[in-house]
Parts: sequence; structure tokens; C-alpha cells
Amino acid sequence: MGCCTGSASACSRTSCSPFVVLNDSWLSLIKVKQERKEYAYSRVEVAPAPPQPPAEYFGVPNMVARTPDEFRQALGQALRMDGPCAAEAMVRPEIYSTILYG
Repeated sequence: MGCCTGSASACSRTSCSPFVVLNDSWLSLIKVKQERKEYAYSRVEVAPAPPQPPAEYFGVPNMVARTPDEFRQALGQALRMDGPCAAEAMVRPEIYSTILYG
């Protein structure tokens, strides 16, 4: 969620629509871009993710999903809420390269 704290903060101030967070517990999309461009792998260490993400970020309610069914429920709940909210999908980072580049 670290990359999305600005979005959560902005949403709490502006009452924007729900937003989706893809949480892979590390910055794996950077690695995917490095692989794709054949750059040397340079990583950034981040603190381990908590076992359960918080119920809110900057006062913005957060619905957490670990499965596709949970995500459908979380997104549906987020869309029905008045005001800003997040639907946070816990995803596996090792599949990004395949999804993005086949």
C-alpha cells in the first residue's frame, strides 16, 4: 500500500470513488520492467507486509480480498459505500511477468 498512500490521502480529502489496490507485498512491477528492458536487477527492500492489512488508510475504509470471490464482494461493497474507499487485492507477485508479457 506504500505506493498508494498519496491516493488514499487524496481520496479522503476529495471524497473520490472507490479505488483498487493490488498488494503484492513488495515492488515487483519494478522488477518486471527491469526484466522486460533487460536491465540489471536492482531491488528495493521494503518492510514485510502485516498479516492483515489495516481496516483503513488515512480514514479511508479498506476492504481486503485474498481470493477472486472475496475481491468481487469487496469491490461490490466499496461501490455501494458513500465516500472514498479502497478494495485491496492481495496478489502473488510471481505472476506479473506472465500476465503482462505472456
